[in-house]
Amino acid sequence: MNTATLRALERTEKPKKLRNTEFVSGVLNGPGTVSAPVKFQIAALNKIITKHGMNAKVWVEYKDEKKFGLMKEVQKHPVSGQIIHAAIQLIPTDQEIKMLVPIQFHGNEALEKKIMQILILKPEVEVTGEAAKIPEFLVVDASEMTTGDNITAAHFDLPATIKILDAEDEIYAMIKDIRETVTEEQPQEETETQAAEEA
Repeated sequence: MNTATLRALERTEKPKKLRNTEFVSGVLNGPGTVSAPVKFQIAALNKIITKHGMNAKVWVEYKDEKKFGLMKEVQKHPVSGQIIHAAIQLIPTDQEIKMLVPIQFHGNEALEKKIMQILILKPEVEVTGEAAKIPEFLVVDASEMTTGDNITAAHFDLPATIKILDAEDEIYAMIKDIRETVTEEQPQEETETQAAEEA
């Protein structure tokens, strides 16, 4: 399991007092209503979010313990965009959860050489399973596909214990001819004007 590790320190300061320091305020939420105010190093937190996303799975080191958790909430400053608070939900690794898993569609460059492209309809898939076994993202290679092909759940490489909650016939993306896509996106007014000019 390729999961990041984040160190949390006990926090006694108010969140505002951490501004302009190397730390950002946070909270660890445990089972029930148990929670602990903590602080994270900004650089370490940014690195994890950049690599693993806003819903990253993490191992949290706190008070000589290491526990598994999910990034549940990341607040950013409305102007600077800097992270000002992060909440992590601590859960057992074998707990059954529901999660939206992002899909990474690869192969568009190869398709463009054949005047085709990937038209994404749904960029994520909803699944359920043990928290630690759910992947951070799914990769689909469409480089060998052709116009008219659809990307469905059959293209996902998921552990047998992970179940997809989307409809069985869900289409996440399709391969389209670039020329066909351009024609479909052409404004109706422009098409009518061209028809009038040609007449």
